[in-house]
Amino acid sequence: MDDQNLSPKQTEDDEGEYHFLKETVKEKPISGRRVLSKALFAIVCGALFGVTAAGVFYGVTTSAKSRAASRVTFSEDEGGEAMSSSAPAVETPTETSTPTPTPTETQPTEQDENALALADYETLNAAMKEIADKANVSVVEVTGIKSQEDWFQRTDTSTVTQSGLIVANNGTSLLILTSSDSVAGANEIAVTMPDETIARASLVKRDSNTGLCVVSIPLNTLGESTLASCAVADLGNSYTVSTGDSVIAIGSPLGYSDSVAYGEITSTKNTVSVVDGEYNLLTTDIQGSPDGNGFLINLKGQVVGCIFQKYATQNTAVVTGVPISLLKYLIEELSNNSSLSYAGIHGQSVTREISKSSGIPVGVYISAVEADSPALAAGLQAGDILVKMDGLDVSSMQLVHNKLTSMKPGDTVPIKVERTGPDGYVEFDFQLTIGEAK
Repeated sequence: MDDQNLSPKQTEDDEGEYHFLKETVKEKPISGRRVLSKALFAIVCGALFGVTAAGVFYGVTTSAKSRAASRVTFSEDEGGEAMSSSAPAVETPTETSTPTPTPTETQPTEQDENALALADYETLNAAMKEIADKANVSVVEVTGIKSQEDWFQRTDTSTVTQSGLIVANNGTSLLILTSSDSVAGANEIAVTMPDETIARASLVKRDSNTGLCVVSIPLNTLGESTLASCAVADLGNSYTVSTGDSVIAIGSPLGYSDSVAYGEITSTKNTVSVVDGEYNLLTTDIQGSPDGNGFLINLKGQVVGCIFQKYATQNTAVVTGVPISLLKYLIEELSNNSSLSYAGIHGQSVTREISKSSGIPVGVYISAVEADSPALAAGLQAGDILVKMDGLDVSSMQLVHNKLTSMKPGDTVPIKVERTGPDGYVEFDFQLTIGEAK
């Protein structure tokens, strides 16, 4: 190593002791490129740290907001004690300091609109209930009581209860329309009046075709309070009933007594064929019971239909009724214990449209003839087309029904039918002697 790197003291001591050489480290000169790269590295690290911190902060605040939004709260009901005393007191405005309403105060809020809608519903429901309550004074319960003795002389008693409708007061009796199922074979008929009084009744007459009957309660067996609690039903005009009309089902539409249901008419066009007639049906959207019975009333409290669940569409329990206007004649005859005309024809109307598409003559297609009936005795048979009765054209079962009801048992009416043969339809004339329905 060169002597220039040794200090003077070290040189002097060379002759005595040995010493390690001491080196002087020179500092490396500062590089501008290195300083710039370190500065850029620091800036990049700072930026990454800032982005990371911002992301963490955003995640924390979003989670907090999410937890706050998921909390469900309910306002306190009026009438209860306040849960907190920190709620601001509501100042009652005085006469001298009435605040001027701002535009936002005069405009209805969503809460106000909901309150109005609820109030409207409550008003409507109360009005419907009032109509039902007024109509129910004409509705009673008719119970048929059957008593039989077994081999051991023990009495077995069974009962069947159906809703009934007070349809008339003839001056001596109250006349009640009900289903004959409740009184068939009954030893005793009991009627529960609107005031819960139980009165005894007797059968006036029944119709095996519709299953309706009329029972009567002598007026002298009813007290004044009982008579005051009931009223004769107002039988309306069901021809004015149309789809969409509101109706109320009373009686036992849900299968038990004193049940009430509200709904609308969904159809008036469906029909059902009965012996010597045809009924159009009042179908509703009211879900009733297959065993239900009772009556349909309109918003005037008038009876517009009699519930017949046996005519309801298969596999459904919607309340279905027969228009009261089509039953008024029958109710009148039953109430007066009059004879009911009977021919024994099941038929379907053949309109002009059906005639054009099928080639069948316009009239009534006889689908079946009752055994041992006047129609069978006259020579009519299934497949015939009834085209004339008493010289008048027949285009529907309703016209057949109207003609039969205008006649009495024992009367004879000429009829004309079209019967198909090898060369097409051939006319045949018959004489039909009207019988009496049992």
